[in-house]
Amino acid sequence: MEITPTIIDCINPNALINVILSYDTSRETILTLKSLPVTDLLNNETLLKPLKFENSLRDHVLVLEDRNNQVISEDSMQQSVGSYLVSEDESIRFRICLLIEISTYDKALEIQMQISNRNITIGNLLQLPQLKHDSYKYLASSKTHQVISNDEKLSNLDERKFIFVRESETCFVSIEAPNESRSMTTTAENVVHQQLLVYATLAAVYKKNSIDDEYQHLLCANDFVPSMATKLSALQENSTIRFTLINGNLPVSVQVSTILNDEEYSIQFHCKREITIERLCQIACKLLNVNNEFYQLTIDDVILDDNEMSLDAIDPDSTNIQLNLVSKAAMISLITYENKTIKLPCNKETLVSSVLNQACLAFCITREDTYVYTLYALDADQTQIDSAMTVNDICGLFPEKQTEIPLLMKKNRMLKKH
Repeated sequence: MEITPTIIDCINPNALINVILSYDTSRETILTLKSLPVTDLLNNETLLKPLKFENSLRDHVLVLEDRNNQVISEDSMQQSVGSYLVSEDESIRFRICLLIEISTYDKALEIQMQISNRNITIGNLLQLPQLKHDSYKYLASSKTHQVISNDEKLSNLDERKFIFVRESETCFVSIEAPNESRSMTTTAENVVHQQLLVYATLAAVYKKNSIDDEYQHLLCANDFVPSMATKLSALQENSTIRFTLINGNLPVSVQVSTILNDEEYSIQFHCKREITIERLCQIACKLLNVNNEFYQLTIDDVILDDNEMSLDAIDPDSTNIQLNLVSKAAMISLITYENKTIKLPCNKETLVSSVLNQACLAFCITREDTYVYTLYALDADQTQIDSAMTVNDICGLFPEKQTEIPLLMKKNRMLKKH
């Protein structure tokens, strides 16, 4: 009779350890070797299946619950399970988490969060203590700059970096697509409505809506097509920016150059030949965030002072027009804010409220409910200026006639009413 040998490995009980692996509300316990590399836990399908973990491990991290949810780095995943023991007679508890990054647009606030709830929504995230804030109320995609619905599940999104924004940093965009221009998904009324960051460019809007700029463009205000580099903030007048999707493009490319605060700027857009000089100046000032009242257009150093003249009258054959935007103001406000000084054109009748609004635009300040901005004259007494005053009133604070008015802008927290 042939005897078949049986090989039995004897394992020292001290070489074994209980590992508890959790995800969401599911938990699995296994007895394994202390020498097992941590990475093998996540490669064990038999272990992951009872946890109902069906996502990609690429977007997840492993945290050590016994050490205040310490994230195990990718390099440390090759270390043995036993190296994370706190006490020899205890189990080790690991949890699979989704690691997300949330920051404000200016990176003043940056937060990393470990989420293990498979059903958590964006609205649930915003209720967490780390994201409780008086002003910030939305999360936006860092890829598309679109505000994400509070009902959206985090697990359904294909990104892990989000922007924490105030309502004043968002705007609504509507895109009307006539039947002959339709190439994107629209509602029954052929209109798309989206909430986006004001910092988003037209390029992001085109990409989000699968618009191929080789064949179609977004018409704004029914008379010009902004360039892809244009930010939505430059187009915002009301709460909604309205576009119409058109086939092709408008025939004339206009480039407007200017110097603001000793720096050169240039914007570009397309329009029709029939557009007037007055309207061209309005569009250029809007895209450059300056007050149309104090600027005029020139071509080859010749002032274009006939507002009713059309672009066609300047050059009926050209499809590329180069213009310059120059100041026609007699006075300048020199406004200092946080160690930076800008120049804003004005006249004696200009209201201080208008100067303040232009200053906030120039300093890229998004107005919010929690702060108030105030101007002070840099006279001997540094007098606070009421927003109802005019520039002429400020001139009276100085002993001599001024053509350049030095001002200081301060930011103060608004007191809450109880």
